[in-house]
Amino acid sequence: MADTTKEMSLNGKLAEELRKKGLDAVEEQTIKSATGRRHQVDVLVNLDEYVVALEAEFAPSDGRADASKRLTNPPLQWHGIPVEAAYAIRYPEQLKNTSPPRSYKKLKDTKALQFVHRTRSNKAWSSPVTGDVAKLADVLHDYWTRSDSGQAIDHVVLLASSAIDRAASVLNRYQPETGEKNSDPAATKALVWLNALLFQILLSESLDPSTLPPPHTGKRIRHPDPDKGVQNLLAQWSEILQINWYPIFNVARASLKETTPRAAKLAITILKGAASNIAETGVIRQHDVAGRIFHQLLETRKFLATNYTTIPAAIILAALAFDRKHPTWERVNFADTQVLKNLKIVDPACGSGTLLMAAFQEMLKHIQHENKQSSALRKCILENSLFGFDVVPAAIHLAASTLSMAEASQLISDMKLWRMQYGVSHSEDTPKARLGSLDMLLTSPSRGNAMQLPLLEAMAGTRVSGTGEHSRTSITFPEHCDLVIANPPYTRAGGPGDNANTDWNPIFGALLDKRDRKLMDRALKTTLQNTPAGIYPGLGSAFIVLADENVRHGGRIAFVLPNAVITGSSWKQIRARLLANYQIDWVIASHDPDSRTAQAGLPGRMYVSFSESTNMGEVLLVATRGHAKRSHKVRFVNFSKNPRTTIDAIAVARALLEAADKQIDLSTPATSWGQVHTVPQGALTAETWVETSFVQSSLITAAHDIRDAKNIPLCPLGAGWRFGPYEMQIKNPTQGLFSIDENLDSLRSGYPALWHHKAKLIKHLLACPNAFLTPRPDKSSAAQKRMLGKASKLHYARELRTNTQRLAAVITDKPILGVRSWISLKPAQRKAGSLETLCLWFNSTPGLIMRLIHANQPYPGRSLITHTAIPYLYALDVFALTSDQLQQGKSYFRQISKEPLRPFHKMEKDSTRKKIDSAICNILGLDTDAFSDIRNQLVKEPLINAGKGR
Repeated sequence: MADTTKEMSLNGKLAEELRKKGLDAVEEQTIKSATGRRHQVDVLVNLDEYVVALEAEFAPSDGRADASKRLTNPPLQWHGIPVEAAYAIRYPEQLKNTSPPRSYKKLKDTKALQFVHRTRSNKAWSSPVTGDVAKLADVLHDYWTRSDSGQAIDHVVLLASSAIDRAASVLNRYQPETGEKNSDPAATKALVWLNALLFQILLSESLDPSTLPPPHTGKRIRHPDPDKGVQNLLAQWSEILQINWYPIFNVARASLKETTPRAAKLAITILKGAASNIAETGVIRQHDVAGRIFHQLLETRKFLATNYTTIPAAIILAALAFDRKHPTWERVNFADTQVLKNLKIVDPACGSGTLLMAAFQEMLKHIQHENKQSSALRKCILENSLFGFDVVPAAIHLAASTLSMAEASQLISDMKLWRMQYGVSHSEDTPKARLGSLDMLLTSPSRGNAMQLPLLEAMAGTRVSGTGEHSRTSITFPEHCDLVIANPPYTRAGGPGDNANTDWNPIFGALLDKRDRKLMDRALKTTLQNTPAGIYPGLGSAFIVLADENVRHGGRIAFVLPNAVITGSSWKQIRARLLANYQIDWVIASHDPDSRTAQAGLPGRMYVSFSESTNMGEVLLVATRGHAKRSHKVRFVNFSKNPRTTIDAIAVARALLEAADKQIDLSTPATSWGQVHTVPQGALTAETWVETSFVQSSLITAAHDIRDAKNIPLCPLGAGWRFGPYEMQIKNPTQGLFSIDENLDSLRSGYPALWHHKAKLIKHLLACPNAFLTPRPDKSSAAQKRMLGKASKLHYARELRTNTQRLAAVITDKPILGVRSWISLKPAQRKAGSLETLCLWFNSTPGLIMRLIHANQPYPGRSLITHTAIPYLYALDVFALTSDQLQQGKSYFRQISKEPLRPFHKMEKDSTRKKIDSAICNILGLDTDAFSDIRNQLVKEPLINAGKGR
């Protein structure tokens, strides 16, 4: 009884402390369920949309059993508001044996309070959080925690997606599609309507009519009536537009008015039902519902490469960018409206507004930290501090919805959202190319700020406000930004296409007309002149430059980028710019080998990415404008598991911020997430940043040790070797010099070649040709002869599948050309044994390590090295070895060459691999087992095993 009494008194003190943190908390309340059962709740917290039940017990108990009982079906009601979430809190055991006055003080000061939470719709508990009452209040305040509904969100996405599919089917049946190729206007139209219906429901339930301006003051927004038709809905949307919310309802109304009556009636009936069902789930405020569907429906994303940032990634990126202890924000008073009006948080490729929303929520945390809760401050941020630009009209519609839904209780009259022109305009005498937000590079401070080039002579963009659209002939990027946060498009100029697309892949693939593509290419090259950006790293590099030229000294950039930014040779100048102009704070990579298969309403994705429906590796980058001290620590984070949920993302972000500059194993009480590896910025160069190559920091250290070892002579391959042709120079249907096939008939004419890297066939250091090259009669025989002159016996695997393949390099008995899967390496000088020794090195553990830190890692199990990158690959300098050492290498090669190797992910059990390592050690005079520990660590890496059991 004494323990119960003490718990009750502590509960009262806990509620009191939470009230001081701005929460509506009451202690020891009794609620009756629908069945009449009485529930005694330790603390109730009213979050307006729903109520949270807190159940607390002394350690070692944790309160989960009692907390679960508060999540009934139907839900408990507190003053008509449902109890939708529960927290189980564990008081430290030391409070149990302390007098009440002292226990109150210790409760206020303790940092050992532990809590977990779950929602009514999701029985899984969050990861445990340990901290003080302030941390508990932060989590309760947190938008993402409050809007998290676990598995319910997937249910809602499926619900919405199904309704949109059915509505789009109706629209296409009664009003055939007239949109351009590679678009789905019916599905996009249905999404816009559903989004407007959801927002209308939210306004009808949440908007305070007293906040409306005259003559609308006190007027309530009507709920969409499921029994009334399209004309009634159009009238309602017209009434709403007389007040505000133009970006949301004008697009919806205009498209509904132009739809044939029969199609509109059937489609709206479907969507009204879905909107009502979604509203009943209680997750209507979750802006990611619309966003997660949005990227699936707009087929243009395949060409514009627009990426929808996952909610967990957005939470982590924004949390690191708004680190409360960082000098950028230390002196900013977020509780001062005049300060907020001058803040500039910009997303130049805002999409559906995910990153702007994440930034908004972090700004609210700063306000809460100063114990301020003000609707005026929230309104000020939304109207003044956030800037969003995008080229897709529907994206601006959704961004406006995203931000407005977070503050539906009051009128947000105007937001700084711009729709930028993209593509080629033929409405003038001379066609004009538009590059979207990148047009603003021409008016950035380094270009003279008001520079007017022909590119910007006509309308450059449209500002979408609450009351309408406002066109501008010239738009400049906001100057002296405090933060530029973005997940920009990644399209780039690349390799050749197939028979249907024999051109070098254009950077503007969305523009199907070749003449338009050329105009866009010229415009982009003009725009990127004298910058470190380019068409080969892609548009992502251009957006980095756009941010760099407009962020203030001490301001920050926070980007989602392809992981090629870390090692890609074409990104070298961007890395140099970052090192010169920035204090690089965070670089986060995911090595998570898991993936989500595509299912109805949800696209597939790999968890090496931070974007939805993306199968390429990405990184999160946060940096501060200003010259960094050489001793400044860059924190490289390597996830072994990419956070899937909002709750996990919050916990991981908190752990990262608390780790500061420490080199740690990143974990929360329930999960190990990876490792943090810190490096002085002065130790980085523009060549490659190897610190994201592996999850295990010990392997990163080993890579540096190998590269810096005095007894292992290394040099870039380009210093002593020449390289074979690109694939398109051989077999491209238009530009290739040869025809190629895998018919190995010994009677046929042609030249043998090494083409595909078939894991089941290529098991030995010695390999046989697997294709024939036939000279094309329509091509220059002199050019063909020059190409054949690049033939060699040594061939390096261009694209390595480490979880299935066995060889990083092979030797053929005669000089031949490697095609696509293989790059032929021809020595600049002849030295007996050099080919064999280098082949052994490439297949050794240190040789593999050097490859992995230089190559691109699209996803676990894949290592890609390009023709442009291979000259910079550090490898054993065989020409620095003595003749005796090279003779040793040749002898070892002969002994080992006929022995089969096992796949790389089984290297610790591979006797042949061990012999190769021993051979390299003997040649270099190292301990025979010098690399055994590294070999055993490598097989644990997702990059090597891609999750395969061994």
